[in-house]
Amino acid sequence: MNRRARMLPARLALLASWLAMCAIASAADDFYPSFTLFGKDIFDVSEENCGPGLYGLKETMFWGRTVGSGRVAVIRVNDEATAAPGAPVFAMSDLAMNFQPGMRIVTGWRQDSQRAFEVSYFGIFNWHDSAVVQGNNNLALPGDLGLASQDFFADDEMRLSYRSQLNNAEANIIGTDGNFSLIGGFRYLSLYEKFNIRSTDLDSGTGDYRIRTTNNLFGGQLGARFGRSYGRLGWDATGKAGLFGNSASEWQFVTDSVPGSFLRHRRTAAGAQLAFVGDINVSVTYRLFSFFTLRAGYNLLWVDGVALAPGQLDFTNTAASGTVLRSGDGFFAHGVSAGGLADW
Repeated sequence: MNRRARMLPARLALLASWLAMCAIASAADDFYPSFTLFGKDIFDVSEENCGPGLYGLKETMFWGRTVGSGRVAVIRVNDEATAAPGAPVFAMSDLAMNFQPGMRIVTGWRQDSQRAFEVSYFGIFNWHDSAVVQGNNNLALPGDLGLASQDFFADDEMRLSYRSQLNNAEANIIGTDGNFSLIGGFRYLSLYEKFNIRSTDLDSGTGDYRIRTTNNLFGGQLGARFGRSYGRLGWDATGKAGLFGNSASEWQFVTDSVPGSFLRHRRTAAGAQLAFVGDINVSVTYRLFSFFTLRAGYNLLWVDGVALAPGQLDFTNTAASGTVLRSGDGFFAHGVSAGGLADW
């Protein structure tokens, strides 16, 4: 068990203790309903005149995600002299993008009690997983690519590694009526991924199959937010979704035996794809001071229509191999977030 997994129960216990203390403190306050946005009366509809002002949010995130691909990457062959493949040994669905830290920053300008403008950013910088498959002169890549190689057919070990980085920026206009807000704006999301298969054959040497992908999503989105507060305690829920243009690209190469010996020289592909992004956040809040609110929540993100690195695996062995962009994949990301909101 790694260090992050060992620390998770302690973090959950700390969060439960914090919520319990908030509930006790709130019980001592007068019970009254009011408008909540991001867990604080930043539009303060209890007053007739709500002047302009700034607000800012900083949260630490801890998110995981699905791999988004179930392709078979390693098979078992009968032996070095027999090309007939046996059963699949490893598929991409055997990997897991474990929970990793990230951050969210929001800055907003409140014009009055009904209108506001927000810019925000969040990112997860180091989703990753790896695996080692051990064999005895009987591991291979599927298809003709394995048959054409020295190090990817009848080899002894394959190491697979997958890394992914996500960055998201938004600019939104918010219109509010009571506890309900409508959201409209622009989102940019970038996804950069690296995938590698390193094969070792004790009889011949080591080969690498490396893939890199980039996705740049641009487009408009619509959403809504609803929130309530009861004394110091409150909650809010926000959802947004939109269709986006995705400018995607990939490159890959395959080396065999001696480093620098290319079975497949670097090949690239690029294209445009219609993509979808939707996200939901549900948070509980506690107003520690009149100008500062603590918040903790759960988040769900759905991204579809992107080029994931494992999806570019091409096990054919022709002049066109590795030159076709596959950009119809998707994934879910989810996790917790906690931080504070300051209002000026």
